[in-house]
Formats: sequence, structure tokens, C-alpha cells
Amino acid sequence: MQAIGYKILKRLRGRGRGSVVTPQDFLDLGSRAGVDQTLSRLVRKGTLHRVDRGIYTYPKISKLADERSPKTEAVAKAMARRGSQRLLPAGMYAAKLLGLTDKVPARVEYLTDGPSRQAVVGHVPVVLKKTTPKNLAAADRVTGVLIQALRFMGRPHIGPDVVETLRQHFSEKEKNQLLRDVPLAPAWMGQVFRQIALEDKQDKPIAQRDDIFWKNHHGIGLVWSNPNVDDNVMIAKALLQPNFHLLLDIADRFGFKNLKLQWDKLRGSIEQRGYPEELRELNRAKPIVLRSISHMEEALK
Repeated sequence: MQAIGYKILKRLRGRGRGSVVTPQDFLDLGSRAGVDQTLSRLVRKGTLHRVDRGIYTYPKISKLADERSPKTEAVAKAMARRGSQRLLPAGMYAAKLLGLTDKVPARVEYLTDGPSRQAVVGHVPVVLKKTTPKNLAAADRVTGVLIQALRFMGRPHIGPDVVETLRQHFSEKEKNQLLRDVPLAPAWMGQVFRQIALEDKQDKPIAQRDDIFWKNHHGIGLVWSNPNVDDNVMIAKALLQPNFHLLLDIADRFGFKNLKLQWDKLRGSIEQRGYPEELRELNRAKPIVLRSISHMEEALK
């Protein structure tokens, strides 16, 4: 026990005060039972402070000998480290990390692929919320934090001032990463990504079409080489050559409401013009489109 205690203390001092640890960080030094007993003994002596079950901090000491709470980020990483989980800042905390709000979050939220759990640091809850793999696709880079921050802010509140703040925040390398990650974000966020990355809009106009998405579907015969064709024109083209999986991808990428809107516009314009060839093409596509929309509506209920 004493040998384990000495080794644990040595490692703690190496990490420095303020570090956050779990029993898993010391299992190479001895058995689980031995590590747990040593950590409990160090808590009783005041060397360690127990933040939550299985989470400890080697506290900083102020001039007044008051223990300082560990950083919430360190606690979240320790919570995730126990199960090799991924973390992604979310909610107001994500917005604050990017300089989009001066408010102090009432709680610090992270999305994770591990179990949901919570710990309290000082008086601030640190919350890990289990989410889907899709939401964590960009968890290892700035794109993931930006998606969560924009989601918290809401589309109506993303104006020129927000875009400019984000331009100042991200490096050129990070801006290039945002452009590569446009397909991972909802369509409206993709436009924000482009505005952030393409600062001189006179020389670098914001694209109105998601070329990566359409190139990935070029095998179905969609023509995407015309630079003047925007996403809605491409959606209309896809509606006249429909298959369920394509329409599902479009609904996921550009929004189900927009898919329905473009179908209504397309049908109305073709029926108004009344050209026989266009009407035949519309009538061929109509059963598949309506059936696909119906299936999506059922899934969204």
C-alpha cells in the first residue's frame, strides 16, 4: 500500500496541482482495490479532493489556503476518460468558447458517445449527454464546436457581427477545415461556414450550391458542372429523377420542408406551363416522390 501511495503521489506531483484524476489513471501502479484504498486515504488526509464518485482533484492552494475548484473542462475529460469516450462542448458553453456570449453558463454541457452523467464543480454542474454518432462526426475539430454554438444561438441570431467575431476567432487553417466540413453541417450552417472562411466576398463569392453533396450523387445523372445552378435547381432536377434514398439524403441535407417546398414549386410551374413532355416526366416522378414524402412524414411524427 505504501509503495502504491508513494507512486501515486509522485504521479500527482508530476501532473501538478489542479489536475483531475480517476482510479484508471493509476491502475498500472497496482490493483484496483489498492488504488481505490490509496485514493480514499489521500482524500481523508486532505491531499486529494473528491469531486464526484471516481473523480478526484489534486487541488490548488491559494495564499489563504483555500482550495480552488478544478477546471470544468478537466473534470469533463476525466469523466470521459474512464470509458474512452469522445466529448464535444455544447449549448451556451460552446458559444462562450467561441466568444459569442459573455454570459457565464449555468451549467457546462458536453455531448458524448458514452453514458450520460453529471458532476458538480464548485456550484456549476458539468453535464455529459449521450448523443448519436452523427452529432459527434466533427468532435475532434473546431467544426463540431461551431455547429453546437450555432445551434444554441439559433439561425435568426446569426448576423454579420457574429460572423465577424468567428472570423477573428479562427485561424486560416481552421477556416479551411470549416470549408472541408460543410457537408457535415445543416445547409444554413454551411452558408455561415463559407461566410466565415471566405472573408473577401467580392473576390470570393459565397457559393449557393453544395458541390460536394451533388458530386457524391453524380452517378444518378444529375448535372452539376454549371456554376450558375443553385441547390434548389439541383433539388428540382433530383425530384424528376427520384429514388427514395436520394430524396432522404436531400431532406437530411437541405431540410424536409425545403424538399416539399421545391416539389410544390416544381409541380405548380410544370402544370402551369402545360408542356406535354414535362407533364409526362412529372407524372412518372409523382408516385415515387409522394410515397417518399409520406414515409418521411411518418418517420418525423
